[in-house]
Amino acid sequence: MEFPSKGHYFTSKSHQIMSSNKISIAQDFTPTPGVRYIEDEPNGAKNSGERFREHILVDALNQAIADGTKLEIDFDGVRAMGPSFIDEAFGVLVGKWKLAGKDVQKLRKTIVIRSESLRTFKLFAEERMDFWQNLSVNQIELDFKKIDKDRAQNKTK
Repeated sequence: MEFPSKGHYFTSKSHQIMSSNKISIAQDFTPTPGVRYIEDEPNGAKNSGERFREHILVDALNQAIADGTKLEIDFDGVRAMGPSFIDEAFGVLVGKWKLAGKDVQKLRKTIVIRSESLRTFKLFAEERMDFWQNLSVNQIELDFKKIDKDRAQNKTK
């Protein structure tokens, strides 16, 4: 990610300038978020929860925290979204944040999830963040080790 000026950055998807205090998943990423992992994206779709978290959400979140602003995540315009995308993007974000010893409360206070049209996206994202926030660091480490092992086995198939 490039930061051409304070308050804006380019998305890796389209190089459009996007305000650092709002991410529209439909406009700034894709209207059809898909699978959990990058390696599972079909035909170069580039619509996984992992890609969204690692290439858009983390940078925007770090920038919002540095600026002392809220980061609005807007689900409006998203046509469909699976639970694995939401868990990978938002739940795993909280797990990785906690594992790194970062302030999860600050993360939760910074992110504002909005969905006027489909409230279930908002509720499920918040539920996944709650779930990962309530896990112990040891449980998160065990879960990530299991995930890494499963992903490695899938690559060899």
